Amino acid sequence: MGRSIGALKGLPGWPLMLSDEQAAAYVGLTQDQFDRAVSAGELPRGRLLVGELRWSRLVLERCLDESPAATAGMAEADPLFDPIADAIDRMEFHKC
Repeated sequence: MGRSIGALKGLPGWPLMLSDEQAAAYVGLTQDQFDRAVSAGELPRGRLLVGELRWSRLVLERCLDESPAATAGMAEADPLFDPIADAIDRMEFHKC
């Protein structure tokens, strides 16, 4: 993994806004897989933040949790409960 991923080892958790390399690692994909998933619309596009392309960790989580693949083969799936993500949902922006 790249230098930026190694720098995360000392953090208590992942940053809220992730680089493409960090976002790929966060969702468990290679960089190529992540880029293809974004291009195909399976994952949200990044957003410019201070001139840098970044992905919201919460938006990625919500997108994956709500995707049809998340519940494939499951009789009943409960979405992850995240009070911050729920608050963002209520604000009705950053939809995947």
